[in-house]
Amino acid sequence: MAIAFLEPCGFVTPHMHPRATEVAYAVNGTMQVGFLVENGARFVMNDVGPDQAVVFPRGSIHFEMNNGCEPMIFVAALNDEDPGVTLTAQRYFGLPPDVVAASLGGLTVEQVAQIEAMVPDSVALGTDECLQRCNISRTAQPTTQRQPRVSANALPSGFSGPPAPSATSSSKTQLANNLAENPILDSNGKPQPLFIALIVIIGILVLGYIVILISFCVIRRRKTMRRTKGAHYIRTGERYAPEGLNLGLDEARVPLDLESPSDPYVEKKGEFQLKSAFEE
Repeated sequence: MAIAFLEPCGFVTPHMHPRATEVAYAVNGTMQVGFLVENGARFVMNDVGPDQAVVFPRGSIHFEMNNGCEPMIFVAALNDEDPGVTLTAQRYFGLPPDVVAASLGGLTVEQVAQIEAMVPDSVALGTDECLQRCNISRTAQPTTQRQPRVSANALPSGFSGPPAPSATSSSKTQLANNLAENPILDSNGKPQPLFIALIVIIGILVLGYIVILISFCVIRRRKTMRRTKGAHYIRTGERYAPEGLNLGLDEARVPLDLESPSDPYVEKKGEFQLKSAFEE
């Protein structure tokens, strides 16, 4: 589960989850969403208002944008603990520049490199229409999530991209990206109210399950005690029966004075023991 906080005209750029279906729930405000599933499928776009949700099928390219002039929050739930994420623009322009140039109809590798350098991070400013309506200026945006370069996808001379990551730095970069996409602290370093509310709800649910488990154990214990109330096991032998009362198995088949008439005998170690009525 991820919690997203979008400023006015904030935009989660097109991406996909290769191993999970996503459900995005708008807490407040209205967000514009759209997705494409596969070749031949029609493009789907909707406005999702407060207390509404949208489903993005697994593997579909999708985006979310705060189409209002006030901050908004939405919650994204995914049905896999490792959903994966592929940023569409960053990964596409991370292919060899000549391959990208050819797929775009014959652009030069220099033109591809120029476009690649402008691709913003996964949370960016939205459409010009929203920015103009909300009187927001488009400013320079961070481009830290560009595809690292190796010899096979190197940019042309005069252009540079992120260096190829090591195994250690790659995991750290992914962790930093996950934290950036799922913030839990506000600009003042304090927990977001919605995050606190979710923690409280989870705590209440856990406490409720504990109470239910304890109640179940207590009720079962009481039922067991009621069933066995008044029943006694009698040991035989000279130590426990001074009169030396030892009856054989055939003589012991006498109903006992127990509360449960369906169980007139007490069986222990293969022998039937008589109740203390024989002590009279």
